[in-house]
Amino acid sequence: MNLKNLSKKIIGDEDERAVSPVIGVILMVAITVILAAVIAAFVLDMGDMGETAPSATYDWSQDGSGSDLEAIHFEHQGGDSLDPSELSLSLSGVDSEDDLGNWSDSGISAGSSVNITVVDSDDLDSTDNIDDNEDYIVGLFDGDGSDLSSVDDEDIAIFAQHSALEDVEEVQLIWQSDGGDSQILDDYQVN
Repeated sequence: MNLKNLSKKIIGDEDERAVSPVIGVILMVAITVILAAVIAAFVLDMGDMGETAPSATYDWSQDGSGSDLEAIHFEHQGGDSLDPSELSLSLSGVDSEDDLGNWSDSGISAGSSVNITVVDSDDLDSTDNIDDNEDYIVGLFDGDGSDLSSVDDEDIAIFAQHSALEDVEEVQLIWQSDGGDSQILDDYQVN
């Protein structure tokens, strides 16, 4: 057995071996470029990505339905505390949206609630521009609305001058950051 012939078969002769180092160098350069691109994309993406919306669970319910709809209830069940200055409730069907900035100085946490109902303007002790003898859809913070005489202006969000809740189709809880990012945290389809 000739070792020279065996060596040529396994390793190749002088002309064939020159290709292997060139291919190796090209592969190493390609791997380095790809690795640098992946690392750069990861590092550059780690900058300011904006605020993320709070994560929490919510419970919705309603009293009545259709023309007999008396109230829609929203309760924060748990999760992240919410900053009321970053929240609003939107009521579709009556084209209304009001922020919840007056709700709480300490934040909204588990157990906090809003009850959306219709009240007469005579029952509201409000400094807002509201008309006398008109009905308004309002959100009452942490109250059921049974005794409006004890409710402060800070505990009410006035959504719309409207005489009934039956036109409300959907309620959305909307979060908006100081930077302008917004997201619908939860929504409720009224039955």
